[in-house]
Amino acid sequence: MTDDHPSSPLSALETAIAKKIGVKYAVLSSSGRQALQTVLQAVPVGPGDEVITSPFADSCVAAAIVDTGARLVFADINPHTYTLEAANVEHHITKQTKAIVPVHLYGYPANMDALMHLANEHGLYVIEESSQALLARCDGITTGSIGHAGCLELRGDKNKLLGCLTTNDDELAAKCRTLNPTEQVTSQQADCWLALLNTTEERTEQRRKAAAWYAEELAGIPVVLPPDPPAEWEPSYSYYVIRTEKRTDLKTYLENHGVKGLACYPTPLYEHPLGTPFHFRAEDYPVTQQAAQEILALPLTADITQEEIVRVCNLIREFYEEA
Repeated sequence: MTDDHPSSPLSALETAIAKKIGVKYAVLSSSGRQALQTVLQAVPVGPGDEVITSPFADSCVAAAIVDTGARLVFADINPHTYTLEAANVEHHITKQTKAIVPVHLYGYPANMDALMHLANEHGLYVIEESSQALLARCDGITTGSIGHAGCLELRGDKNKLLGCLTTNDDELAAKCRTLNPTEQVTSQQADCWLALLNTTEERTEQRRKAAAWYAEELAGIPVVLPPDPPAEWEPSYSYYVIRTEKRTDLKTYLENHGVKGLACYPTPLYEHPLGTPFHFRAEDYPVTQQAAQEILALPLTADITQEEIVRVCNLIREFYEEA
């Protein structure tokens, strides 16, 4: 929400996003990377500081941290949700640590209760990266509203991108707006995004229904499925991922039958050029290493049919029967 342009399409879009996330303020940006960098700079985070995040995420997260001049620090992920594990984060906290950036992945929230408890103990900022978890809920609270701030990137028609940062902090919102003026987004673009945003709940519910179909049809097949969420948790399932030691062969088999699977983040960020200056060691991140080698995303859109999902799962079953 903003007072700078109270009757403009930009204001309407920011107000709509803030309402959906459940925060006082939403500030538009050109991308999720820009939104995260803006929040970090507003904290402020800069040279001499350290920021802890996941090595199993889009490189834009690491790039935003590096662009502030801060030191990039990785903590290994949870083996079930593939998000930051609080116990691992704690091992990396130093006097220079300024912030934690949990990445909600595949629509599944990180354990924000544990991360916020840890951050409060050490006086750290928590900035959620929730691009893949719009309208996901953790303990009944929407991602992007739990930490001190949240960042997300929306992808619209023709892969057009829009970034946004969310917060309940008056001072942080004001600083972010100064650092990141909303003139980067035109009124026409804002109108289009507002129309798309109005369908978000419906599309999220459709993906949840599709995820339930996948879980039912994949039962008994020797692949690792997403975990059943705890009570009061609602993943939004931006992706439906399985884990298998035979990922390469299964992916090829599916593609040979006209089904496209996606090997998500096959190169962990500690092996990315962004990580080179920090001399990370792969052996320090065994869960991430395994996930990078085994995770396969199956087709999932808001309009996928149950029949299409049954076909995909039958192909996976046939692959293992023939193996």
